[in-house]
Order: sequence, then C-alpha cells, then structure tokens
Amino acid sequence: MERKCSKCQETKNIESFTKDKRNHSGRSYECYECHRLRNQEYSKRMPDEVRKRKLQKREEYGKDNREKINKRLREKKAENSEKSKESARKYREANKEKMRQYADRWRKENWEKVLAQSQVQDHLKRGNIVRPNKCPVCKSSAYRIEAHHNDYDKPLEVLWLCQKCHLAIHQRINEEKRLSKHAERLSGRTAKADATVQTSEETTRERSEEVFPPLKNGQYPTHRGK
Repeated sequence: MERKCSKCQETKNIESFTKDKRNHSGRSYECYECHRLRNQEYSKRMPDEVRKRKLQKREEYGKDNREKINKRLREKKAENSEKSKESARKYREANKEKMRQYADRWRKENWEKVLAQSQVQDHLKRGNIVRPNKCPVCKSSAYRIEAHHNDYDKPLEVLWLCQKCHLAIHQRINEEKRLSKHAERLSGRTAKADATVQTSEETTRERSEEVFPPLKNGQYPTHRGK
C-alpha cells in the first residue's frame, strides 16, 4: 500500500509514514523524513519550549517508573562496579565543598541517626557489642556488615545486615513512604473534587461585595471624614 506525503508530495510505502491512531490505516499523511525535518525546525525556533517539554516528560516518567529506574541503575552499577566506584571518586574530588555542605546538612537534619550510629560504634570499640561475620538474612559474608535501627530512640537495639540487605530494607521503607504520600495527594484531590464549586457568577458577586458592600436603603454607605 502506498500513500502520497502531504508535505513533500512524494508517493511512498505506507510504512514510511508516521504512526497515527486517529486514522483508520494507523498512519498519518506525513512521512518520517518530513516529520523529522519539521521537528528539527521547531527545535531551532523554540529551543526553550522543547527543553521544557523534555524535562517535564522526564520528570513524569521518573515519578511513574521510580522502582523500574532504580532497579536498572542498581543492575548497571553491579555490572560496572569498578567504573562506578571510580566515577564516584572523581565526583567527590571535583566537588569537595559541595559534598562537605551536603554532609553537614544531612547531619543537622538527621541528628538522631548520627547519635545512634556513634553510640553503636563506641560500644563496638569497647567490646560491649560484637559485629557478626555473616549477614543473618542472606547468610553471606561478601559485603560489609552494618547496623540497622528500627527505632533510633533505642540506639543499642540493632539488626545486623550486609550492605545489600540493608540497602534493600531502606529502599522498601522509602517506597512505602512515597506510596503513602501519593495516597495522601490522591485523597486530597478527591476531597477537592467532592467540595462545592462556586460558579463564576458567585465568585464575581463575592469579590464585588468586598469592594462595594451590599446596598442599604437603595444607596451605598458613605464615609465622612472628621
């Protein structure tokens, strides 16, 4: 099946036209080449608008596919662990001041975590607490064993986990918080949708009454200076 392009007027195979669900054939009347040239011209003419749309789409995709993106990043990091470590080291060296400011801000915002971790380290040095050699969850000794707090008000009650299991727990906690916030936003939208919506006429009347109070005896009230 062939079709004539509405832009270049050339007759081409139907597969050479962009997809469009609005047409019964599933293809538009503009070929891929003309579509590409039109997009390039628009990008040159409106670069700020194109950049804004791309950032908006990227942000929306990130919100809707957060777990998918995190999983892909973890797999990529695991496949290129040495490269990731080297890249992180270079970034820290090039942004020492930025990293220092971030660390100071994190300590101030999470002072209870810092206090609990410091108490655990102090008791480890004294020998009051013994760090296990294997993770009690995955039974692996390939990663560093870390202390996980379920309650920072009880700093010495810890669950020993390897870095991998520790990271998985915090990712699950963060995901539950994200879903909880998302549910709150949805409930807020529902409450707004159920609320009574004023018409433009009612809103205009209220605003006019704020500027001009209702009539008394057919006349607006006057203000007399002393």
